[in-house]
Amino acid sequence: MIDDIWDSSAWYVIQCAFPVNDCGASVLTTTRILSVADDCCKHCRGYVYKMKPLSDQDSRKLFVNRIFGSQEAGLDVPEEISADILKKCGGLPLAIISTASLLAHNPRSRWDSVRNSLVSMFEGDQDELKQMERILDLSYMHLPHHLKTCLLDIGRYREDYEIEKDTLLREWVAQGFVSRTRMRDAVDVAEDYFYALINMSMIQPWTMEDDEVETCRVHDIMFGLIRSKAAEENFNLVINGPEVVAGEHKRVRRVSICYDGEEDGAILAAIKGSLSHVRSVLLFRGSLVPSFLVLKYVRVLHLQVAACERLDLTGIHGMFLLRFLKVVCSTTGEYVKLPDQIGELQQLETIEVEISDCFLGKPTSLPPDIVRLSRLMHLSYTGSGLVLPDGIGKLRSLRTLQAVDLLESSAENIKGIAELTCLRQLKKCSTFHCYDEKVHKLEWKMRMDALRRLSGNLRSFIMGDDCHIVVPAHDWTPTPPPRRLRKLDLSSCHFPRIPEWIVHLHELCSLELYVSEVADGLSIVARLPSLPYFKLQTLLRKYPTNERAIISGSGKSFRALKRLTLICPYLTLDFQEGALPRLEKLDICFRYYVWPQQPVGIEHLPAATLRQVRLVVDDKHVEVPASELDQHRAGVESLLKRAFQPHHPAAGITVYFGDYFDQFIYL
Repeated sequence: MIDDIWDSSAWYVIQCAFPVNDCGASVLTTTRILSVADDCCKHCRGYVYKMKPLSDQDSRKLFVNRIFGSQEAGLDVPEEISADILKKCGGLPLAIISTASLLAHNPRSRWDSVRNSLVSMFEGDQDELKQMERILDLSYMHLPHHLKTCLLDIGRYREDYEIEKDTLLREWVAQGFVSRTRMRDAVDVAEDYFYALINMSMIQPWTMEDDEVETCRVHDIMFGLIRSKAAEENFNLVINGPEVVAGEHKRVRRVSICYDGEEDGAILAAIKGSLSHVRSVLLFRGSLVPSFLVLKYVRVLHLQVAACERLDLTGIHGMFLLRFLKVVCSTTGEYVKLPDQIGELQQLETIEVEISDCFLGKPTSLPPDIVRLSRLMHLSYTGSGLVLPDGIGKLRSLRTLQAVDLLESSAENIKGIAELTCLRQLKKCSTFHCYDEKVHKLEWKMRMDALRRLSGNLRSFIMGDDCHIVVPAHDWTPTPPPRRLRKLDLSSCHFPRIPEWIVHLHELCSLELYVSEVADGLSIVARLPSLPYFKLQTLLRKYPTNERAIISGSGKSFRALKRLTLICPYLTLDFQEGALPRLEKLDICFRYYVWPQQPVGIEHLPAATLRQVRLVVDDKHVEVPASELDQHRAGVESLLKRAFQPHHPAAGITVYFGDYFDQFIYL
């Protein structure tokens, strides 16, 4: 599928990538321009389908559901108001959603005013696109001032760019768009603003994890409105072509460089002139980095740099107002160099470095001076891993600490993590080290013992994800367990069994574990009252012993669980009546030769909520001739689907074959 083609010349280039044959492949394109649609079908047996507006019935259904969440709740909507509004929306889904979102965030006493505004805006005949733009403009005008500011700031990014939520919130805080309240800090308030914009359909949630938004995007029509408003109000300057660079820009405070031209001269001249007092920089052009490092008033510096040998950022040592620093780059050379005097940047709150395609032989050591940054709240250095500096406990404001290399950090500095009483997110990795029990056993035990004390405010603790090794955890127990923890990923720590201390984590929403055997450990996890996601993986053994686990349907067992992932090829499950009442997604791995011990009680899983079942059959070692393997797999797939489909006809059931680990990486 090729989405949103704007001109025919682009299609002529794209179509060259497709083979010309009669194999029956299809290509779906979308465009807002009829002539482009005709050109896409000109030299093939294509068909232009013109999207039709929603019917009156579907329009009202979408309208009411967006405001109230159900049809029944919308019965008391005044008919004259809803009829007038829906007539002006013309059956356009985006216009309906935007208007309904506007009404949902206004008291009913103002609904008539919104209706009158729409009616007055569309007195003359207008095409559908112009009509939708006017509706979105109305939604923007009704935003409170603080949300307008945050929305306009999103216009700095490129069109269709996937924006990370955490980055966006920290940029808003650094620019002063958000202030802390008596009860809540600024990042939490910024998150409220973020979800308010989602609820009003101004931005769209894109990727989700554990029911939380990780990234967002902006509909291209809404994005055009944002860019237009930002330009009108001189809110920010987006340089995406030479004609923009050539213009005169006074009092520019925020700039985004998206220009891909070959010459930097015009931009360099602007840096010395209209950009000399800029406060916020988003730069997608690596060659300009040194020139922007001389600016003294920058508070937000966000660099998105392509492949480079070495990125030298020592020049930022004079940016005394800098609050936010983020670098995303792919480096094949030495490293990203921070200034030795980084402790002089006393306003700095965020340091994020993301390095992709990194093949460094050792993790990164930060300048020792970094522990002087008393306001630093977020420290992340993903790619090569991070060695904890001496005196890490002095960073008392730190809330986020990511990509720590435990094997390279000293046990004394790991103990210092316990002094970070504001810490909420702790993520560790040992990406470039292969754990050797003979060499590292004592070192690792010392570091795990040093890690026993954790902040009571900790919300997320991850020792998995991008860690490339699995290390023994044995009897590791945090003392006391961080009871406010919401996410716990210990999938890179090998436990003999599910630890009993986990039962004390009553606020846990996501749990991932790696154990030798399941035994009765599921009964421990089943008692967690708020857990929607649980992933369990067991150790592959040379001489396996089959296990059986009963998932009860009585009491409060797994009352909140929505997704269950079991990479336990020697485990047979027994679902009792009433088990997993809120389950939506189920992922299970089987060893081919133990499949006869299939799950018992599949019919007891909730048909009303279960929507996705993914089954992986590891048949690497099955003794079947290669010529018969496809037929054999088809039989196994049919057997599995017959076990699930009669009881769960509404669920999508997918069966994968091959190495179970490789398959589950992508699930």
